[in-house]
Amino acid sequence: MKLAVRLLNLLALLASVAWWGKQGGWESVITSLGLLAAFIYQDVNVGDKAPTHDEQLYRKFLADFPSNGSSARFFKEHDIGVRFRSDRLNEFDRFMDTWQNAEHEFKNEYIGSHVMTQRFLHRLGR
Repeated sequence: MKLAVRLLNLLALLASVAWWGKQGGWESVITSLGLLAAFIYQDVNVGDKAPTHDEQLYRKFLADFPSNGSSARFFKEHDIGVRFRSDRLNEFDRFMDTWQNAEHEFKNEYIGSHVMTQRFLHRLGR
């Protein structure tokens, strides 16, 4: 996707330079300079960056507690007022037990507050 955007920007830059060469005028100059600045910005900032701590932790979260897992499906589909087998929550219990340490803390306070809320609710349910 990033490559497609960069190629599209390059094609637009080439077209604007051709427009500038053919007709001149300040509109084509401004367009060419703007597209050149965007292309340089993409070249400098769109490189392969190492994932941040929160990005790595979020990927681990998705692997440990997938949205299509048995516990997630249970929470989506089950009527809490009806009896259920507790083994349907094994995945969730394992997730909550393994994520109770400093290695699983998000640096982003907004995300971290939601994780803490989930931990608190899980403790209430025990």
